[in-house]
Amino acid sequence: MSTNKIPAGVHRATAIPESLQEGTTEKGTEQIALQLFLEDLGETVTTFLYFSDKAAKYSIPKLKAT
Repeated sequence: MSTNKIPAGVHRATAIPESLQEGTTEKGTEQIALQLFLEDLGETVTTFLYFSDKAAKYSIPKLKAT
């Protein structure tokens, strides 16, 4: 993975299934970490998705989009 800053915007990405890690934050919120390959940039990044009552409404659509 490069240390270059990823330009803002929407990028076509493919999830790397074997990179999935599940866990819980110190406050008890369920979370996952997942690596995404950004096809248009040739870069791999890690995204963290949280599943608290407030965050799930954002995390679930992001997960479906990958």
